[in-house]
Amino acid sequence: MRLMGKRQIGELEVTDLVATLLLSEIASLPITDPNIPVLHAIVPMVVLLSLEVFSSYILIRTPKLKKLLSATPTILIKEGVLDQAALVAVRLSIEELMSEIRQQGFSNIAYVWYAILEKDGRLTILPRSR
Repeated sequence: MRLMGKRQIGELEVTDLVATLLLSEIASLPITDPNIPVLHAIVPMVVLLSLEVFSSYILIRTPKLKKLLSATPTILIKEGVLDQAALVAVRLSIEELMSEIRQQGFSNIAYVWYAILEKDGRLTILPRSR
């Protein structure tokens, strides 16, 4: 994960998570089967890591492609109004949203001006000015 430039699991995008799972599966092959040489695991791991770093580089250089392939933040509450369509799109129930709002110290949705579901799954809340 550090070679891919990520520090936490929450920072992983879907492609990063898949690459991490593939790397662990490839690395386990020579451990579980002594007949498989270690080199047969190292070469695909290096290729997979190289492809992951290269694809990250390409996505940074081409913002249109990144917008197409990467997750984007979703506004769930805009100017104090709950967006039901956005909740359906991200498959989040009102109960789950209210739970997260309460965990961030707001007892009622009326105190929230904006609620944004970030691409890493965190909820950012901007309170109403009082």
